[in-house]
Amino acid sequence: MDNDPGFLAAVEEAKAGFEEGGVPIGACLVSKDGKILGRGHNMRVQKGSATLHVRFTSVLKNRGQQMSN
Repeated sequence: MDNDPGFLAAVEEAKAGFEEGGVPIGACLVSKDGKILGRGHNMRVQKGSATLHVRFTSVLKNRGQQMSN
């Protein structure tokens, strides 16, 4: 698990959240074939919004990528 790309991406996101002064929680959406579809970190503290929990930020980032492609 330590070398799983999805796991490593989630850890990177958690570190980013911590460095921003927030809660160190990261998430990564991964397809069945291992492709990273979306990633994000908890932004609730940084932005002061209860709607920015990690599961939502990773989905929103993914949705934005899909819309721009």
